Amino acid sequence: MQSGFYQDSITGIPAVCHCTLSILPSGATTINLRNLILLTSLLFASLLHAATVTVSITELDTALQTTGGESDALKRIVLEKIQARLDDAGLILDEGELLFEETLHDVESVSSCNRTEILELTTKVALSGDTQLALTVDSLYDPVTIDLNVYADIDARGRARQVVGARLGRCQVLGTDSFSFSANGPVNLNVHVALELNPELNRETQQLVLRPAISLSAELSHRDITVDVDDTWLRRVLEKVLEEQIDRALSSSRLAAEISKLQARIDTALQEELDNGLIVVELPDPNDEQVLALYELLSPDADFLLSIGYVHTHRQELLAALILGDDAMVDSILGNAAMCEASGLLQVPLLHAPVYEIGAEGCNEAQIPAGEEAATAALYVDASCQHAFDFSHTSAVDYCNTVLDTQRLGNAASNPENLGQWTLSPGTTFDIGALPLTGLRQPYTQRVRYKQVATPMGECELEMRVHVPQADTSQTNNRALIAFHGGSWQHRLSGSLGIETMATQFVDAGYVVFAPFYRLAGISQGNPECNGASLDDIMEDANDAMDWVNANAADYGAFGKPVVFGQSAGGHLAAALAVSRPTEVASAVLFYAPTDFSDYVQEIRDGQHDSITGQRILETLLGESIDTLDIDAPVIQRNSFPDRIAENPGVVPPVFMLHGKNDTLLPYRQSVRLCNAL
Repeated sequence: MQSGFYQDSITGIPAVCHCTLSILPSGATTINLRNLILLTSLLFASLLHAATVTVSITELDTALQTTGGESDALKRIVLEKIQARLDDAGLILDEGELLFEETLHDVESVSSCNRTEILELTTKVALSGDTQLALTVDSLYDPVTIDLNVYADIDARGRARQVVGARLGRCQVLGTDSFSFSANGPVNLNVHVALELNPELNRETQQLVLRPAISLSAELSHRDITVDVDDTWLRRVLEKVLEEQIDRALSSSRLAAEISKLQARIDTALQEELDNGLIVVELPDPNDEQVLALYELLSPDADFLLSIGYVHTHRQELLAALILGDDAMVDSILGNAAMCEASGLLQVPLLHAPVYEIGAEGCNEAQIPAGEEAATAALYVDASCQHAFDFSHTSAVDYCNTVLDTQRLGNAASNPENLGQWTLSPGTTFDIGALPLTGLRQPYTQRVRYKQVATPMGECELEMRVHVPQADTSQTNNRALIAFHGGSWQHRLSGSLGIETMATQFVDAGYVVFAPFYRLAGISQGNPECNGASLDDIMEDANDAMDWVNANAADYGAFGKPVVFGQSAGGHLAAALAVSRPTEVASAVLFYAPTDFSDYVQEIRDGQHDSITGQRILETLLGESIDTLDIDAPVIQRNSFPDRIAENPGVVPPVFMLHGKNDTLLPYRQSVRLCNAL
């Protein structure tokens, strides 16, 4: 088999990594276990998700009959291998039944001077079309299980001669009798195979190392074999003897012994076929097109703001994680590892406005303390050391631990002792925006609780982060800017990181940035008390956040009507405030914002937009399928801003929109329609 990428015909995802396969010569063993194990691994890679695949004998028969016309090369190879094994074993498929037939001649069983001579015995085994093979794969870290539920009909017929004798010095024949006999009936056998791959990723050599082990077990759950012997003077005796032999042949102990022999053969074959019991799979070095496909696969569900460069750096580890079904590895690469690595690679050192301390020579400018020193330091906002500055140091590790913890990020009930304290948030130094941060001053950041609301899960306490240019807010006269994070109304992490890094730009431009968190429609992020929210709940939070800013902005040195800003779902919230409360908003800045629900739904129904992710997001938010949604429902009309604006466009404050024309999740038509309405 050549090495290379195989493209999943359904998802378009490069699902099977190119692997270097060593094909052993045919006939080396009765079954090439190396290839069987690799084939199982490739099957899981093509599925990309936990699954159970069940195939009946009838379905296998149908597939084998169409092998020649199979267009998928991998499927055709598998079917050809199956057919070859059936041929080698003398098994044939006949109208959905797997048939085995064997004929024996002149077999003699001797016991003292009595003997039974089998003149001819023909045995046929037919597997019912209901016989099924089920392959279950949860993760290649877990055993891959194969369950074979065998429904068979056994039909044995033959001619025999019974010789009766006595020992008188030597055996003397007293009499003989020839007869026909038969044994037939159904048997139900359950066979369980567990394949453990024990995979490890060698990060230095970029190889997957498999240490396979196979274990077998079987149980005879049902049998009903009827024995019939022709009319003979020993009929009853012979029937009883045959029944006893069948009982022994189908006993649990005999079955266990046969399974044990087969287990030993498999263990031996593993040692003979594998190098030191290992299979080494070379991971590929994907080209740019394949890295882009991997990026698109991971981006919809990624919490961190992924870059193609980051995916390229970790491409082999990510591919290995996808092949193995290792969600923990993917989370590690895209979660903690990504964030904390970015802490070193993507942050830039920034200066900040001074704070002061009392020293030997009086009140002097202070160095911001870190670690335990920050807890005991006495800092002041002014050069005369008259006004204390409540400061708490936040390390990069502290920041990562908070933003990656879905129970803590945005939850004012988490670490309440830090509410109201100022800090220098590492999030404001991530240089990942369109404009560089170099040369700007890092803002001071404070967490506040702006809202507490009872929900079915308890008290939801919502946090707002306030970013100011200097510690002494009484000496500033800035504009207020309310910044809503994106995340499909369901997530916080990546959106809040984007807000923090942009806050540095906004503060440098003369704004105090108020960044509220809001309740979430989903349950994958956020604390349970703030999850499962409706769109009306989320809109209520946005309005309450604006009320809080109007009431408290002056305390932070911000005056005048606020600017509302948002990315994606946050842009929708900003737009909603600009449309619903136009006299209270100075202007709106919307980045790729969903602003026309009715048009979005209609585009999906008309086949003009085919983003499954976008459809799933909207259905989660509204709690209803797109197919059954009433496009004239109040919730749709309230969030179709172009229609609302068209009635009185002059009332809405100035709006700036940014939207990529290649946006596949949200068509840029959304922003065009809003612009036209304005």
